[in-house]
Amino acid sequence: MSSKPGHGSIFTLRMPIGNGHYEPAELAGFDSGEKPLFQQQDLLDTTAKVVDNNLSFRSNKSKSIMIVEDNDEIRDYLRSLLEQDYNLFLAKDAQQATSMMKTHFPDLVITDIMLPDGSGLDILKDIKAFYQTAHIPVILLSALANEETMLEGSKLMADDYITKPFNAELLRIRISNILQSRHQLKEKYSSNVEQFERTQAEQVNDSDRRFLNNLSAIVESKLSDQRLSVDGIANDLHLSRVQLYRKVKQLLDCSVNEYIVERRLKKAKSLMAEGLTINEIFSSVGFSSASYFASAFKRKYGQSPSAYKKEFDKK
Repeated sequence: MSSKPGHGSIFTLRMPIGNGHYEPAELAGFDSGEKPLFQQQDLLDTTAKVVDNNLSFRSNKSKSIMIVEDNDEIRDYLRSLLEQDYNLFLAKDAQQATSMMKTHFPDLVITDIMLPDGSGLDILKDIKAFYQTAHIPVILLSALANEETMLEGSKLMADDYITKPFNAELLRIRISNILQSRHQLKEKYSSNVEQFERTQAEQVNDSDRRFLNNLSAIVESKLSDQRLSVDGIANDLHLSRVQLYRKVKQLLDCSVNEYIVERRLKKAKSLMAEGLTINEIFSSVGFSSASYFASAFKRKYGQSPSAYKKEFDKK
């Protein structure tokens, strides 16, 4: 261990490799005629197969979709249809889907209505009932094309209803449109708070709209405060830090800190239009220094604040 006052401490742990440091009695082995029940590679292969049945990972940047379908052929077809574009969580019944939802928060859920241990409508109802998951869009798949079932799905705030057999390209387009609407939400809720009520809402339910308006109002009111933090915002919204992050990520496709910076930069552009100087602006929108402000501004808009202001003043 080494330690320096005011700087910290370094702990170094060294562990010998091999088995030369053990006594013979401490070593366990197998008789020549005896084989271990599992080889290490067997365990790895088995684990990989289990994971492969329920998950399909494309990349960290890809959106994630949960598919709940009891029919193996249809579930495999949906997987082959979507795995090139999305990360997938696959469940064969309501119980498995509920268990997955405790650890995975998908960007979208596709569920069959008729399941062996319940109904896709129950899954939909549960998702929309909880504040932490109400923002997740749900597409219902069903062989039932009657108006009564479709009406019930609409009442429970299903984002779409597609009957089987379905057109593959239509399903892809519906998924893409729903996820694209989340990106549009980011653009809307990164502008000034006064604009929100005047703009027609995109595909977002009342609970999510309240959340976004509350988030926006809190950030707007504290935009000039350099101490504005994720923990502070979470506390004001009565959410945990993790819940806030997931909610913002799902709805706006960005982190909370990215959202704050974007709000500050858009506010800065607004203040430039009012004639304020760069030195007056950076502290007014919560940046700790002019250099940090200039760096963030250029990264976002491709030019320095001064160059942008000169162009604006010429107009």
